[in-house]
Amino acid sequence: MAQTSVTSSEGGNVTLRCFVDAVPVVTSAFWLYNGAVIDERFYAISNDSTSLEMMLENVTRTDAGSYTCHVENRLGGATSAPVELNIQCKFAVLYVLALVSYSKRRVLIDLENI
Repeated sequence: MAQTSVTSSEGGNVTLRCFVDAVPVVTSAFWLYNGAVIDERFYAISNDSTSLEMMLENVTRTDAGSYTCHVENRLGGATSAPVELNIQCKFAVLYVLALVSYSKRRVLIDLENI
């Protein structure tokens, strides 16, 4: 059974593989990210067109989403079931407020804008 999701830590590497069994032979093959075609410079197709492999290096939260592969031959095309890539993000402080007292007055410091 094919994987439906992959989880990686932010900064990690992820390899996605799509195995193809087609007769007649594949004439076109590519990856999609959230439905948009990914530039072919980012993945490799085996010489015999039986697999596509994409290595995502140093993943960030913007890499999270749905990945599918699509292949075509002279009879038509097929798209794989999606694989969801989940990224576990490193700790991030989104907003911090600090109250500091000096003498008798209180000062509110917005650390986000420092």
